[in-house]
Amino acid sequence: MTTPHPHPPHAQPHAPHPQRQDAPYAASPQGAGHPGATPWAGGAPVRCKICGGWPAAFVTIRAHRGMIALMTFLSQSGPFCRPCGVAVYRRMTAQSLWQGWWSPFSLVINPIVLLMNLVARRQLYRLAYPSGGWHPPLDPGKPVPQRPGAIAFAVILLALVGLVAVSALTSPS
Repeated sequence: MTTPHPHPPHAQPHAPHPQRQDAPYAASPQGAGHPGATPWAGGAPVRCKICGGWPAAFVTIRAHRGMIALMTFLSQSGPFCRPCGVAVYRRMTAQSLWQGWWSPFSLVINPIVLLMNLVARRQLYRLAYPSGGWHPPLDPGKPVPQRPGAIAFAVILLALVGLVAVSALTSPS
């Protein structure tokens, strides 16, 4: 008894995958010149480290915690797809807005961290929605201004501005 040949004679068993592109990723709305839009680096796709989807961009997202005498710096780096990267960005930025101001040096460092996160967010928003992941991408959740940490920051900032305004208006000079 003979076993059938696994591939019919007209099929090529080692033909390249029809959807694989060795050229820069052109399906993204930004086109081929966009940083992070090349899914094939060295023959392997650059995939999101969280969900496995692509396209993904290499970014570092940071958070800063200022304590009265100490400071801590947090970061997550790696290739992120758009929704996973935006979820990490929103979580860490909201955390910095709430916890990043409680040290004298943090008044200088935290704005720098927040600006660096804006650069990373810009790279992430340029990516197309991912496909081909192992897991569903993270849910980005609420935008930063709607998160509790950012709301608390806004309330504290408004209270400080109000105190300065009241003291300037009531000063005897």
